[in-house]
Amino acid sequence: MRRTLRYLTTSLALGCLAGTANAVVIDTFETDQPAISRTAPADTGTRVDHWISGSGILGGERELTLTLHPTIADGTTSSADVSGGAYNYNKDSTAGTFSYAFVVWDGADGTGTVDTSGLGGVDLTEGGRHDAIAISVNASDNPATVYIVADSSFGYSSRAALNLPGGISSPQTFIVPFSAFSVLGFNGPATFNSIGALQLQIYSPPSQNLAIGRVETTSTLSASKRGNLLVDTHGNSVANPGDVLRYTVQVANTMGSGQVNNVVFRDTLDSNTNLVAGSVTTTQGAVLSGNNPGDTVVEIDFGALPGGTTATVNFDAAIDASTPASVTQIVNQGLVSADGLTNLLTDDPDTAAAIDATVVAVLPAPAPPPPPTPGPGTSARAIPVTGPAGLALTVLALLIAGARSRLL
Repeated sequence: MRRTLRYLTTSLALGCLAGTANAVVIDTFETDQPAISRTAPADTGTRVDHWISGSGILGGERELTLTLHPTIADGTTSSADVSGGAYNYNKDSTAGTFSYAFVVWDGADGTGTVDTSGLGGVDLTEGGRHDAIAISVNASDNPATVYIVADSSFGYSSRAALNLPGGISSPQTFIVPFSAFSVLGFNGPATFNSIGALQLQIYSPPSQNLAIGRVETTSTLSASKRGNLLVDTHGNSVANPGDVLRYTVQVANTMGSGQVNNVVFRDTLDSNTNLVAGSVTTTQGAVLSGNNPGDTVVEIDFGALPGGTTATVNFDAAIDASTPASVTQIVNQGLVSADGLTNLLTDDPDTAAAIDATVVAVLPAPAPPPPPTPGPGTSARAIPVTGPAGLALTVLALLIAGARSRLL
């Protein structure tokens, strides 16, 4: 059964897709491609292909194809090109429902025939960090269906259908999870960690002006992690051995709609810190590990995260008082898994780096203040009195102290 997606709009819906960290770039459309066109009735029942090599293209080559079905109304014209950083598809008539436009990435084969193994097994999951394809749509005058077809090899393919609304006049990003693909191949489904070819198949019954921008892989979830000083034992506003850190983790479903299931967060603390038992809290799900004495791992089972929702976890870690002076930072990074995701690492949102660990600078504990120096008039009462000799010394010390006081 074909799975049809309503438009899954991310938080980037009001802006173009700028590029996901560590994404597999399918096409930036920075390499222009001249227009191809078909006009009925002269070109009905035929197809035209054009391919080009360049930068920003998965596999190094992009193929464009247009077809007109024999039943399409006379006078209908369709065209496609790549210019201005976008793939542009135009169709000037509402008559006729059977016209297709294809964009194909299958390696540098120099033909219009789809090579289902041409990409040589590209891992679209990026080692389990990504579980979706993000498509930036710059314009769409009328509703259209975009089929995304993924092939691993001959007979092993999957397809998802993205229903675009009409009336798009500014860039919006649409997310198509790998879990939304259904089996298309007669041998079985595509394997997203070993892809041989990808296609966009555009089906648009009405007249159309469709512009597609960047296409790349992404994650349906995001995970951020911050570390802040919670208990400042020495009152110096910097982290030292003996202080306590508060970590805040936020796991968000970045899709406007669509649920991600079996979401789990796991975090093993830096070896120079100790988890404060009972400090682990979560706004959703259950704490599996972290609140028992001796726990060194925080584990949270969020269950399902609906589209647009965020779960927040807090936990505290005490910096070991015996941390050597050679240790200058506490480094920590958590891991999120879910259906289709196995290796999504947390990111420190306060740095420019992508998907980086959360680092807290640590300085050696300040030295204790020296004992006060005895001054004038300091009492000698600290001299122990033991026996007649001790008593005589005490009396002598008191007399000397009194004499000094009078002289001063």
